[in-house]
Amino acid sequence: MPAMPNGGALNRLRLFKDYLLRKPVCSAKPVEISIETTTKCNLHCPMCTREQLVPSLTNMDFDLFKRIIDQGRKYLELVVPMNLGEPLMNPQIYEIIRYCKDRDISVLISTNGTLLNESNSRKLLESGVDYLIFSFDGATKEIYERYRAGADFEQVRANLLSFFKMKRELKSRTHCVIQMVVLKDNQGEIEAFRDMWAAEDVEIRFKPNLVLGEEFSIPRTLDQNPATLKKPCFHLWRGSFVVRVDGIVFPCCWSYNTLPVGDLKTQSLDEVWNSPEMVALRKKHAAGTADQILTCRNCSLIQPEITSLAAAFLLTGPQVRRLLPLREKIVAVFEKLRPQK
Repeated sequence: MPAMPNGGALNRLRLFKDYLLRKPVCSAKPVEISIETTTKCNLHCPMCTREQLVPSLTNMDFDLFKRIIDQGRKYLELVVPMNLGEPLMNPQIYEIIRYCKDRDISVLISTNGTLLNESNSRKLLESGVDYLIFSFDGATKEIYERYRAGADFEQVRANLLSFFKMKRELKSRTHCVIQMVVLKDNQGEIEAFRDMWAAEDVEIRFKPNLVLGEEFSIPRTLDQNPATLKKPCFHLWRGSFVVRVDGIVFPCCWSYNTLPVGDLKTQSLDEVWNSPEMVALRKKHAAGTADQILTCRNCSLIQPEITSLAAAFLLTGPQVRRLLPLREKIVAVFEKLRPQK
């Protein structure tokens, strides 16, 4: 992984300055982008809204992907070549990762692990992917297969164990995360999940589910925290663009299909970054009127406190993600020390 990828510290510092000054037109460039390289998936997870959202089941045109990367290669630090699909369903995913890596851009993907046979595992490790998340939502066959509908508990676990073995043999530096989305029926399996993966050289994470619905563990209502909307969303200034498989751009994952801000089939990445639509969104957030935007009003993403905000802007995406476990441990210690009411 490059010590200071592409745009570097100066670009991030300028972005942070633009955010603090609430400038609607950014003087610096985005550092992260998610590009939906496929909308296909081989599972039917009940908590996933993919099938209701994707425009069609297809793979992104590789030439379009390359054009986006070439336009942003001087400043993009992290590319996530996926969104509402299983990235390994696109047979070109290994070339896609390598295309980014050859241009000194770090890459993160998340996979359900069902397609990780020996050949695919080797290609994935040899692609140079920096950060790899394995979604595995349960510690028992019954619960896992309830949430990962279409997957086989024993087979996928065997796939992952074989992958980790190969990773050790190849001395790969890919950072691996085993992630469980915490849902209604798997909350009691958290400790068993830790034990199941404790012997592996892998980060273990538990992710709250933020989708509305009685199936899920964290319900939401409209305007659940109006005060949060008074703080401008840092994603609009730092960059977490989501590019749909057809090239349509949205400012973040939560705005998929609802707040288009450009089209990379006809516009450049620079043009979309300060497009009239993006500038209008920043103006509303800067004015404290984000509640006028339905998508933002319904968003469950929490805006971080100032120290985390500074880290988000001044550190690279991979650095921030690798520090998350340490931050969570520190927060947990302080929570235990806090006097009980």
